[in-house]
Amino acid sequence: MTENLLGRPIRFIPVDAQTWKQELYNADPTRIPREMAAHIPAVAEAVATAGPMLPADSTQYTHLTGKPSRTLANYLAATVPHFTY
Repeated sequence: MTENLLGRPIRFIPVDAQTWKQELYNADPTRIPREMAAHIPAVAEAVATAGPMLPADSTQYTHLTGKPSRTLANYLAATVPHFTY
């Protein structure tokens, strides 16, 4: 899916949470605050080991945001033009 949207191959390279955290810390702090750089891999590690904390609920998402939920494919199609890579 992402390869088709970006028009190039995408590689998956597994990294542990500490490595990911360090990579995010080394990123531009105006794009990724240090608090988020610690939070993102911690949540990902928890989900990877224990599974999702709450099941996905599109009705609740709509209630909280006032917007309908959308698929990952639709989200990426709408936002890929804004990515820098």
